[in-house]
Amino acid sequence: MKEILKQISRLTTPECSYSYITEEKIKTGWIGNSPAVADDVKLAEERLGVVLPDDYKKFLLITNGFPAPIDTEPEFEPVNKIDYLKNIDPDLLKIWDKSESEEGLDLPRSILVAGNGQEQQFLLVPPASSDLGAWKYMKFAYWIPGGRYVENLEDYFKYVLKFMQDNPD
Repeated sequence: MKEILKQISRLTTPECSYSYITEEKIKTGWIGNSPAVADDVKLAEERLGVVLPDDYKKFLLITNGFPAPIDTEPEFEPVNKIDYLKNIDPDLLKIWDKSESEEGLDLPRSILVAGNGQEQQFLLVPPASSDLGAWKYMKFAYWIPGGRYVENLEDYFKYVLKFMQDNPD
């Protein structure tokens, strides 16, 4: 995953409108943050009452948060800022409360790891008792009908990288 994040970093242009992607970050070829420490990840797990998926923990040990390289993707939060969506945006849950779609069932138990206060978000959905331990990964946006599920975090970043490669402007 680190190599994919490096490629995304290299494709991020100086014209990027996000103030948190500084010219210095672009010059170094790495737009990500410093890595999280294992103790911070453990504290987040204790606070949330879950064991986070391994690939997300590996991501945090590479970069404790990652800026949105393009405006259709969310900014990944540092581990100390992740929380259940129900705590961050309870109004969104009220909108989806009547939905029996997969998204409507997953949103109340999801953890917002990217896009707090943004139009698009990335959510980790802890396993339900019937899921036998399988986490779900969902990009959710106000402009996408429903959510878009991906297999894992690396697949999500591969998608972002391919989109950037296919749309350089």
